[in-house]
Amino acid sequence: MKKILLFFLLLTSGFLFAQDKTLQATAYYNKAEAAYNNKNYTETVSYLTQAESILGGPNPKTLYLKIQALNELTQNSSGKVAELKQALEKFYEIVNKDIYPTDKYLDITTIDLELREREQKIKEKDKQEEQFFQKVKESDNLDDVTTFLDRYPNSKFIPQLTDKINALRLHNEQLKAEEEKKAQEAKKNAKPQGFYMSLGFALQNLHDLEIPLGVSFMAKGGSFDLGFKIFKNRNQDKKFRVGFDLGLVSYTFAISKYYNYTQYDAFQDAYTPDNGRAILHTLQFLKMGPTFVWNLKKSQHYLYITPQIGGNFSLYNVPGKDGSHTVSTDIMGMGATGCFKLEYLYRKLLIGVKYQYNFVVDFDSEQMLGGHQIVVPTIGVKF
Repeated sequence: MKKILLFFLLLTSGFLFAQDKTLQATAYYNKAEAAYNNKNYTETVSYLTQAESILGGPNPKTLYLKIQALNELTQNSSGKVAELKQALEKFYEIVNKDIYPTDKYLDITTIDLELREREQKIKEKDKQEEQFFQKVKESDNLDDVTTFLDRYPNSKFIPQLTDKINALRLHNEQLKAEEEKKAQEAKKNAKPQGFYMSLGFALQNLHDLEIPLGVSFMAKGGSFDLGFKIFKNRNQDKKFRVGFDLGLVSYTFAISKYYNYTQYDAFQDAYTPDNGRAILHTLQFLKMGPTFVWNLKKSQHYLYITPQIGGNFSLYNVPGKDGSHTVSTDIMGMGATGCFKLEYLYRKLLIGVKYQYNFVVDFDSEQMLGGHQIVVPTIGVKF
């Protein structure tokens, strides 16, 4: 009787233990389904593995869900491919397709076919990568190394290209240094065309302002020029260019502390000298003409030769005819300015000499008046 009772107790406890394992496995499977629905595929596989461990192995139900989850994980990574292939083999081993639901069996078969296609594409890609690597390995063209690294940034062959990659880096550093050097040189280089502004020291020689008044002197003064140079035509070696120089505005004034004031006395047949001061203001506008330039050295040294002609307004302020130092006579006229400039450009510094002849019509006496002027040196800057 005791033996029968012991056997009954063992049978009951075994049944309860088996029932408890089934419940645990079911709980893990339910967690796996919830994780799959939330697209947590890694957790899905983990819960199914624990359920299979409790059950002592996989079954068609756990394998179906595991294959679905592993398929998602292998879409963008090859880390779980081996595990997926193992699950597929186990599925085909334990599942009887004659009694297994057709739609589910078709799902697994489709995943199997897609995996084989992906593996084939991976093999082809690996083959292309290896062929390209062999080409790069045998090539001396660093552009091939760059293309390979761009196409296969995580290639397993990269460690074998260390020497070429180092050479490429050195080459790129040299190119960068050369580009920086060129950029620095470009900043130093002169630009033949563009706006310019220059100042100068003016010397003036006036004569025949008014009859019988005669003035002849060398004066001191200043000059300001604002203009623009532009070039379109050049020879093949770029050393000689022909362009256009437009002087937008130019102002010059000349002052003399002493000059020879002479008045002719017909009765005495003689000239009476005296001392005084004269001022000449000249405002010139739209002086234009061709400009010829030579590149003397390394795009930093240029020589300009420019003839120009343009309009001007002039105001002469001279002492009165009676020789008084307090009385002055203003004579205003308008006319034109012929100009010849010789200039040297180094980087942005413009140095030169300018000669111009101003001829105007005196509004008071209705006479044509003229004056020679030299501006030296002209010192300017080009933008």
